[in-house]
Amino acid sequence: MKLKRPDPYIWFVHLDRHCTDTNRSKIIGSYEQLNYEDIEFIEAIGSGSFGIVYKAKWRQNVVAVKIYKNMKDTNLRHEAKQLSRINHESIIKLHGICDHNGSVYLVISHAECGSLYNYLHGDEHNEYTMARALDWMRQFTQGINHIHSMKPRPLIHRDLKSHNLLLTTNYQKLKIGDFGTVTDLRSLMTCDRGTAAYIAPEVLFGNKYTEKCDIYSFGIVLWEVMARRKPFHHMENPNSCAIINQASKGERPPLDDLIPSCIELRTLIENCWHQDPEKRPSVKQIKFNNIPCADISIRALR
Repeated sequence: MKLKRPDPYIWFVHLDRHCTDTNRSKIIGSYEQLNYEDIEFIEAIGSGSFGIVYKAKWRQNVVAVKIYKNMKDTNLRHEAKQLSRINHESIIKLHGICDHNGSVYLVISHAECGSLYNYLHGDEHNEYTMARALDWMRQFTQGINHIHSMKPRPLIHRDLKSHNLLLTTNYQKLKIGDFGTVTDLRSLMTCDRGTAAYIAPEVLFGNKYTEKCDIYSFGIVLWEVMARRKPFHHMENPNSCAIINQASKGERPPLDDLIPSCIELRTLIENCWHQDPEKRPSVKQIKFNNIPCADISIRALR
């Protein structure tokens, strides 16, 4: 039976046996080492090009188990290294690592409400207020600010999108997830529409980039939440190549789609997705105080 692609992008990663004993001990030394016997696999909940995702229980907590088919040791070490540096309420949490029969597992928190993307564009036609939308975006900036303020150097995500933003606590809390999948810039050139629409042009073309590439992605997500549409929906054939080509020329999603159409919101979005990275604000400069927060309901377009 073909499994449905999972919405909860919560990572509990299984690595195949490419990892040597030496590398494995170095990775596990950075975390709490968990017992494999504490993990109770419940059911397969999805699949993709990476492998299979399982729902599981660990120490009375619900987690998800993402099993990669061809995960390289370098990718595991990259994700483990990034997650080991992060401890913030707006970022998905790494609980620890376990080693079993030559395989390595990363145990990550579960976001029971799924992704922001699915909430916005799913079949349920969920409705939310502008106040809720702005609160999500505040939490989003808090998570970005945390990784951009890390020492000795900032952590740049590069793949921020609504698919990687996870909702919990009855859809009130938002957390950034997926810190390990974007390690090869060449892979971005063959990405699908769901990724290409959010990535800054300088990253897509392999140019020098800074943390301002995450600000570009934030601008796209802010537009998406306030317009209740998929980015670049207005293009006749919005495939990844077309989006990359047009974005490199300065085209962006239409601001006229914004449901709360106020000048302050339009200006913030335009500044965030500016073609010149130097002209984008830092995350600390992003403010919502001057945006009118009327009790506007943002409904799904049917």
